[in-house]
Amino acid sequence: MTPLLFLFIACDFDIDDLSDPPEPSFLEVTVACEGDVLTVETLIESEYDVNNVVIERIDVDEAELDPLFPTLDVSAMGGELTRWELETEHACDTPMLTTWTAYTALGNSASTDVAWPEVDLDDGAIDPPFGTDAGGSVVTILGESMDAITAVWFGDSEATLGAATDTELSVTTPAGAEGVVDVTLEAPFTELVLEDAFTYWPDNTGMVTGFSQMHMHVYSPSYFSVGSAYTTLDAYGPFVQLEVIMQEPLGPDLSYPVIYAEAGSCSGGSYEWAAVDVGSYVGFASDDMGSLAMLSNGNDQPVYYYVEAEVDPDLWGGQLFELTINEDTDLFPAMTVDEALPIPTMPSDASFDYTVANEFTWGEDVSFTWTDTTAQRVAWTLYPSAGWSVLDTVSCVADATTGELVVPWDTLTANIDPSQVTTLFAVLTFIEDDYTTMPHDNSEFWSMGFVDLWLYGEVAQP
Repeated sequence: MTPLLFLFIACDFDIDDLSDPPEPSFLEVTVACEGDVLTVETLIESEYDVNNVVIERIDVDEAELDPLFPTLDVSAMGGELTRWELETEHACDTPMLTTWTAYTALGNSASTDVAWPEVDLDDGAIDPPFGTDAGGSVVTILGESMDAITAVWFGDSEATLGAATDTELSVTTPAGAEGVVDVTLEAPFTELVLEDAFTYWPDNTGMVTGFSQMHMHVYSPSYFSVGSAYTTLDAYGPFVQLEVIMQEPLGPDLSYPVIYAEAGSCSGGSYEWAAVDVGSYVGFASDDMGSLAMLSNGNDQPVYYYVEAEVDPDLWGGQLFELTINEDTDLFPAMTVDEALPIPTMPSDASFDYTVANEFTWGEDVSFTWTDTTAQRVAWTLYPSAGWSVLDTVSCVADATTGELVVPWDTLTANIDPSQVTTLFAVLTFIEDDYTTMPHDNSEFWSMGFVDLWLYGEVAQP
């Protein structure tokens, strides 16, 4: 008995190791598939020899497949580490779940699960994180392995999947109840819940919730001193003026009167802001915009901005600016709406020039021509004058897409003595308007862009 006791003490052997031996651990597990050949490999660390590894497989339809038995890569053995590897046929477009179990010579084991393809869903963002409760909103989910996602749920309703890449997935939202819901991403054998990730807003299709006017005033300071209540600029010249109001969703016939009459009408037009206690929130992402010029005291009034930098009309014309709502309200989430605020393209090949004195002939019809503008209408006002003294005002609205405007001389001088006319002042206002769908509730933001060209002309007497 004594020699046996001596050997036991010399090896410092704990008999508990035999009754409760430590489990092996998987340091690395890889699964790859190419050309319908599945390659598996694992690196195992174990205090006792690992003499067997078994891989159980379940495919995406929960059908059990035959087990796999990797072989030991003898060249990779060293100390307590062993590497096991295997190649086998597998349809690479068929996802499956693999359960790896490593057995040691003492009969203990350890297991780990690995899916093919390996999907590592993360807490991706949803853009935009809101939409209408009627459904049909298209949103983008950002993250990793987005092309492996097989289903997306908004609350308890399944969305329709669209195009996907590794980092982006487009989905069309289902209908849902107003309020905040979780968004669940599903991939084969993998699920990720994004808590309170999406907000359903009441559907306001056919309603108008906002309005803007964006003016670019273009003139020569040699002939005009055009002031504005909405700007503090001292220097005269081209400048941009913006007016924006956001309001409670209203039907188009209840929101805003028509600002300018339809083409061909000479009745003129006017507008009033809707007196709704909602508030005005607007900002710009463009570096070209200046600071806030005036903010009215009433929440139902427009917000005014002006441009501090020098404005080049040729560069500014034709732009579409972003509308930014800076904070959440009961009616609008904080968001940026792309290309919501237009300025028409400056007319080119024009028969007029705002930088110099234009020439007109006494007794002949006044004609203006141009090309290449995005404006749908042109509102014009002519001031027949004797020198700098205005004799009369004539206004109308015409179709800007024709590229031509003709005002008969008899119309221009119907209420005055034609012989007194020596000069002509004109304002040509090119108008572009559009409706942009607000992504949270399908309401419409009505935006109008204006290029006001102020012209001076000399009338050659016969």
